Amino acid sequence: TSCSFTVTITDALLPTITAQPVNRTVCAGTTATFSVTAVTAPTAGGPLAYQWQQWNGTAWVNAAGVSTGSTYSVAGTTQSMNTNTFRVVITGLCSVVNSSAATLFVNALPTISLSSSINSPVLIPGQVTNIIANVNPTGGTFAWFKNGAPRVPTVTTGTLSNLTVDDAGTYRATYTDPNGCVATSADLVISAEVTDRLFVAPNPNFGQFWVRYYNQTGESLTVVVFDSKGRRVHQQQSATGLAYTRIDVDMGIQAAGIYVVELRGTGGRLLGRKQMIVAQR
Repeated sequence: TSCSFTVTITDALLPTITAQPVNRTVCAGTTATFSVTAVTAPTAGGPLAYQWQQWNGTAWVNAAGVSTGSTYSVAGTTQSMNTNTFRVVITGLCSVVNSSAATLFVNALPTISLSSSINSPVLIPGQVTNIIANVNPTGGTFAWFKNGAPRVPTVTTGTLSNLTVDDAGTYRATYTDPNGCVATSADLVISAEVTDRLFVAPNPNFGQFWVRYYNQTGESLTVVVFDSKGRRVHQQQSATGLAYTRIDVDMGIQAAGIYVVELRGTGGRLLGRKQMIVAQR
């Protein structure tokens, strides 16, 4: 007597990993993504299921969040996650394959703070200050911003030098450390000191000088110059912008001597008066 029967092999499509997960290095606060590429053999296109796992120090446990695809993302990484290790378990029809392990490395963000080279960055004409960026670790690059926009001209070092009342504004810096991690400083404000002083410089001069006063934005100012006999020898009107707008004056050729510079505002109101010496050429 003879008989026959059929044997059906259901595990002909074995999972094969063609690209293993690799180590990832990221900056704290960013997202790290691990991935795997797998196919079935000898015939491609068989069903595959994925389960990412994390090593907890004693055993592999299923990873948190959505961890059942060919990629796995760790969002909002922190320093406490540094050296966490992951793998993926791939299941075919009947067979299970484990991938190689991949490690997450998390670099700490740099620190940056701004300071002024003078105690209080509130300036009057003639004063100069520097803004210094204090960073850790060192060796990176800087991007500076003034009033929320990239500062012009561009500076990529850690110091903004020779700032005057003309540079009044709100400053901040973004620092990229050698690992590519980025941090942004708090704001530092350079402002103009409120005063009723009239500034005239240089003094003495040869008839060419500048005048500054703590004006209101858009205020119209008039500079009037008198000689020692009280005769008006020069007058000019100027529109102003920011506080301490520089008004350049050229009286031409004048006799050497002592002159009086007056600054008048709206309606001829006297704002300030200062003596000035015109030197002999």
